[in-house]
Amino acid sequence: MKKQILGSLVILLVVGLCLGCSSAMSPYSPYYSPIDEAIKACSLGYTTELKSVVTVAYNNTEAKKADINFEAGMKEELNSQIMLFANNNANRNNKDLIDLIKKTQDCVINEIDKKRLKTRKDFIYECKEDLQKRVAGKNGNWPEVKDYSFVPNHSKNSETSIVMSAYIDYTGSKSYRGLFACEIKNNQYYDFTRFE
Repeated sequence: MKKQILGSLVILLVVGLCLGCSSAMSPYSPYYSPIDEAIKACSLGYTTELKSVVTVAYNNTEAKKADINFEAGMKEELNSQIMLFANNNANRNNKDLIDLIKKTQDCVINEIDKKRLKTRKDFIYECKEDLQKRVAGKNGNWPEVKDYSFVPNHSKNSETSIVMSAYIDYTGSKSYRGLFACEIKNNQYYDFTRFE
């Protein structure tokens, strides 16, 4: 009887540990860090200084982002943090670390962007950019998508769809305002559909 109880406790302990491990890796877990994941994915090794530079850049990007995409904002912030780090007298001997961050910053930014939990703002921006490409061509900027925003309380808003209002400016009578359902799949913008 004691062996059965002990065996059951061991199984419960192993199952509990496995569940704890898997939840720690989930992007919805409080222990999940897209920064740690990116540093690991880009084979940077791990130092407190490295994590600090990337974390400050990430936090600044998240705090001030409005009408810019995450990657552009993060690149600007990471460059600023690298400059501050390099100009600090205490870090003069860390030239190798500074060079490493510069060389791998595209990898780090891409990995963080893939792994972080995106916000409604991110999805709306990506949806607007997709709409811009479709109305003006890949590198075109005319006609221009303007005055785009999230439409709260719309019946088509859900966990997998966000409604955006946008003005497509052709300069003249061809211009129009439209509603677009921006589709989200697995924490990524996927596509949009226009509706009346």
